[in-house]
Amino acid sequence: MKPSEARLARVAVRAEDYPSDGRAEIALMGRSNVGKSSLLNRLATTSGLARVSKTPGRTRELHFYLVEEGHYLVDLPGFGYAKTSKQRREEWAHWITSYIDAREPLVLVLQLVDIRHEPQPIDHQLRTALAERDLPACVVLTKADKLSRGAAVGAADALRRVWRLDPSLPIIATSSETGSGIPELQKLIQQRVAAFAAAGKTR
Repeated sequence: MKPSEARLARVAVRAEDYPSDGRAEIALMGRSNVGKSSLLNRLATTSGLARVSKTPGRTRELHFYLVEEGHYLVDLPGFGYAKTSKQRREEWAHWITSYIDAREPLVLVLQLVDIRHEPQPIDHQLRTALAERDLPACVVLTKADKLSRGAAVGAADALRRVWRLDPSLPIIATSSETGSGIPELQKLIQQRVAAFAAAGKTR
């Protein structure tokens, strides 16, 4: 796949800083160190677009990446990192909640979960928050290259049972190392963006 034209368009800490052009937005959310930046780079097919840090919890703002001048990939602060102060975690939680509560162009949330580990309480809390707001969400399992194909399928099935997900909702196992699952996820994003453009409305 050829590289797309993607760029960092906006860094925001307040609603006033968010883009106002009405383009569709796809938000990436997950615990710190889940592989969010690596996945974002793969989705945008632009190496080095989002900084991959060796220090979990580094992202402290919302980063809006404009892809092909058509839609935004929104990198939200990672949460749940133990070495982050309580005040900082509360600030991040406030930013995330404020964003998903009021952001009309938000057409899809990608909730990232490390496929190697069972979801933590904070993962369950985010899942509940998304469901309560009736937000369209796709569970994305990261680091699938670390497991066999059979184990990856088993992990997806187990998560579907635990969260009682609708069978029609996708759970996509991905690997930023090998690229597996990326085309499927890109297709889902394009479908949501196209539906947004065709209907002229969100969600």
